[in-house]
Amino acid sequence: EDIFGYVDSETELHNKELLVNSLFIEYEEREKAKEIEAAIDSLTETQKRRIIMRFYESRTYEEIAQIEEVCINAVKDSIERALVVLRKSNIEL
Repeated sequence: EDIFGYVDSETELHNKELLVNSLFIEYEEREKAKEIEAAIDSLTETQKRRIIMRFYESRTYEEIAQIEEVCINAVKDSIERALVVLRKSNIEL
């Protein structure tokens, strides 16, 4: 845009392309969020809780086992099974 408010056609076309790209990216992000939500919903409540503690709260397996008062192998097995489900849905944490 120049000082008189004039936008040349090349600039206008570029702005439209940017808008379309932005909308496309936003759509893809929404679709990916839906896929993630569906994959997480397919987990058991225990798996969800442990995935949250492990990957979002950055807790160790030992900490999770102490919090839930279970053995560490139960935590590891549960998280591994959850990750298998998420990987099948192409979800990476």
